[in-house]
Amino acid sequence: MAGVTKPTLYYYFKNKDDLCIKLMDLAMETYAKVLKEPLKQPGNVRWRLATLFSSLYAILRANTDFLRFSYWAFYAPQGAIPPYDLTVANDYLRSTLEEILQGGVTAGELRAEKVELVILLLTGLMRNMEELLVINPTNPAITPSDLAAAIGLILDGARAPQGGDRP
Repeated sequence: MAGVTKPTLYYYFKNKDDLCIKLMDLAMETYAKVLKEPLKQPGNVRWRLATLFSSLYAILRANTDFLRFSYWAFYAPQGAIPPYDLTVANDYLRSTLEEILQGGVTAGELRAEKVELVILLLTGLMRNMEELLVINPTNPAITPSDLAAAIGLILDGARAPQGGDRP
């Protein structure tokens, strides 16, 4: 389907397993790069998270075939694909969220005791976004503005008390 001959393909890759691993490596590199961007940017926690999710949405929507491949790799029966540590992607996401949220705690935007719960909710939002893009990539039931609104709802429940607010 790619329009290349088998000899050309095997010139660059040892076998199908090698091709699969190289594709996953490329995806992980791209994912890590997107996750690092908000860490370099100034701004409050809400803006940085909205930027992160918007960037992830854009790259996943542009690459839904690969997103489907990743889901297949994750949910495939053991032995159906070459061994690949997909927990790396989860670790990248978690560490990025933790760093952004700790910045919010330091700035007085969030309560420290809510960080773990917010990470859980944001990770769930991420997985839901991915699944909606897999189900219907041309018209997903979620938009970047929906993501920003959901992030706002999550953070509103974890924000630090302000002035006359009761904890």
